[in-house]
Amino acid sequence: MSGSMCADSSRQFSWQSDIDYEDYTDNDSVYSGSGDAYLPRGPDISQRIRRLITDEVFTDVKFVVNCGVKPKPELRAHKAILAVGSQEFAKMLYSTSMQDPQRSTTSEFQIKNVPFEAFKNVVK
Repeated sequence: MSGSMCADSSRQFSWQSDIDYEDYTDNDSVYSGSGDAYLPRGPDISQRIRRLITDEVFTDVKFVVNCGVKPKPELRAHKAILAVGSQEFAKMLYSTSMQDPQRSTTSEFQIKNVPFEAFKNVVK
């Protein structure tokens, strides 16, 4: 999700999002609290996470799948999302041996002898 921070004359900051609210239905509104109006709201947490995954936004791990296809297909993902969903990914991605301060912020793993689509389904 992108947007920009803006400051008004009283030095209060507000977030201006570039989300297209036309994608949301009337069911995607939230009660204003003033007792008389409904206001549009942004996507809920599951929609935001889905967007992170489908748009590959803010990924922090890259899998290079050595499946015999040239160039080797790559799959980008989010360590935290994978680790929460799988104890094996948690071990792989967050083991103490992987916490090397010299590593880049995006970890890269070579995946061997697995078809790309099969590994993609595991990540999803």
